[in-house]
Amino acid sequence: GTVLVLAVSAANEELVFRGYPLQVLMKGIGPWGAILLVSSLFGLLHARNQDASTLSVLNTILAGILLSLAYLKTRSLWLPYGIHLGWNAGLAVLLGFPVSGIETPSLLTTHVTGSAAILGAGYGPEGGVLGTVLFLAGVVAVRRVKTVRISRQLQAVLATYAGKVY
Repeated sequence: GTVLVLAVSAANEELVFRGYPLQVLMKGIGPWGAILLVSSLFGLLHARNQDASTLSVLNTILAGILLSLAYLKTRSLWLPYGIHLGWNAGLAVLLGFPVSGIETPSLLTTHVTGSAAILGAGYGPEGGVLGTVLFLAGVVAVRRVKTVRISRQLQAVLATYAGKVY
């Protein structure tokens, strides 16, 4: 049940933030303006979660930038959805960490000790410097992903036969 709730939640957030609104805003204010706006809204939406802090909000904004870049790179919601669901389910269901301040049932029970500034305390890794490092690494990785470009000739052929493809 927890995985289903996380899957629906991630799908909903991707549709609301990286779906239609991001795509329309990209046309109106450009890719970076749109990414910064929707990512800021994404982070601020999480500001009222339990154990949220200034750093957790900033990290959630950074996570929004990562997810938006994943959309921009692929022009598909599948990669940001996969990253989002993988993060949430991996931390919550497999490892037992809180995700954005929300505790869920998990396969493992984890007790984190150490600096709250580094580890995020009750908010989870997204609330600490560790989250910052991981999200920045994710941004670098997504920016390095090679995308396949379809030549104009192949696009024309595909458009010609698009009505015959089931």
